[in-house]
Amino acid sequence: DFETMKRVIRDKSERRYMMRLDYKSVLVSWAMCLLALTGSVTAQVNWNVASGDFCDGINWAGGVFPAATNIAAIQNGGTANMSSNPPNAITELWIGDGNTSSNTLNQSGGTLLVSNYFLVARSGGALGVYNLSGGDVDKTGSGITAAGWSGAGSSGIVYMSGSSLFNTRGGEVWLSCANGTHGEWNMSGGTVIVSNWTAVGRGGDDGLLAIGGGLWSNTAANVTIASFAGNRGKIIVSGSGTLYSKNSIYVGESGTGLMMASNGAISCAALNIGMLGSAAGTLIQEGGVITVTGGDNRLGGNASGNTNAYGYCSIENGIFSVNNNFQFGAYGRGIYEQSGGTASFASWPSIGRFSGGYGVATISGGTFNQTSGNRL
Repeated sequence: DFETMKRVIRDKSERRYMMRLDYKSVLVSWAMCLLALTGSVTAQVNWNVASGDFCDGINWAGGVFPAATNIAAIQNGGTANMSSNPPNAITELWIGDGNTSSNTLNQSGGTLLVSNYFLVARSGGALGVYNLSGGDVDKTGSGITAAGWSGAGSSGIVYMSGSSLFNTRGGEVWLSCANGTHGEWNMSGGTVIVSNWTAVGRGGDDGLLAIGGGLWSNTAANVTIASFAGNRGKIIVSGSGTLYSKNSIYVGESGTGLMMASNGAISCAALNIGMLGSAAGTLIQEGGVITVTGGDNRLGGNASGNTNAYGYCSIENGIFSVNNNFQFGAYGRGIYEQSGGTASFASWPSIGRFSGGYGVATISGGTFNQTSGNRL
C-alpha cells in the first residue's frame, strides 16, 4: 500500500545518507593521516622583537623557532642576528614583507637551511637587507632566491663578504622581479653557486649584481641581464671579483642590459649582447680579463627578425679573448669600438653577418688579433 511504499523509500534514503556520511568520514580520516605523515600545513611565523638572536625561539611569534614546514618572516622592521646553527631547517625565508621600515638579517656564522623560497623584500614596498659575512646558506627546492620580489617600492639588498658561501642547489636567482622594485647583490668576498638561471632585471627595472671580490659561479643554465622588454639590469665586475657561467651570458636579452668590467675576471661559454626584439645591450671593459670559450657570439640581434636589437661593445683596456666566432651586427645592429687593451678572436670576426644585420668596428688603439687560419 501507499504507507508501505513511503516506508521503503524513507529507509533507502536513510541508508544512502549514512553511506555518504561513512564516505566523508573515510576521506577525513585519510586527510588526517596524511597530515600526520607530512607535518603541519605551511604557516608564516613572524619575527617578534626589535633585535635579537635569529636562532632563539623566544624572539619569534609563539615563542618557538619556525618549524621545518614554516615560513620564517622578518617583517616588523626588526633585526635578527645569526652566528650559530638554527634548531632546524625552514621552508622559506622572507626578509621584509609589507613593511617599509628596514628588515634585516645579519649572518656571521652557522648554516642556514632553506628548502624553498629565499626572498629579500618580498612585497608591499618592503625594505629588506641581508648581510652574509660568515657561515653559509644551503638553499634547496625549486623556489626562487630573489631580491626585490614584488610590490612597487620594494628594495632588497644582499651584502656578502669574508669566506661565506651561498649555495643554491635548486631554483633560480632573480634580482628585481617586478617593475618598481630594486634588487641588488653586492660581493666583496665569499662564493655564490647557482645551479640554475641567474637573472638580473627579471621582470623588474632595477637589478644589480656587483662583484668586487669573491666568486659568482653559474654551474648550469645561463646568466641573463634584462630578461624581458622594459626590464633593466646591470652586472659590474671589479677588484678581485670573478663571474663564471658554464653556459651563456646574455647582456640585454630583451630589455636594457649593461655589463662592465674594470678589473677581475669574467668567463662564459658564449656571449650575446642585445639579443631580441628592441633589446639594448652594452659591454664596457676597462680592465681585467674576459674569456669566451665557445659559441656563436653575437653583438646585436641573436636570431632572424631581430633587426631592431642593438649591441654595443667597448674595449678600453684589459684582455678580451673569444675562442670562436664573434659577429658584430648579426641580425641586428652591432657597434664594436676598441681604444686599448688586447682583443683576440680564434675564429671568424664577422661585421654585418646576416641579412638585415648592420655592423661597425672601430679600432683606435690597442691590439685586435684574429688568431686562426680563418678571415675577418
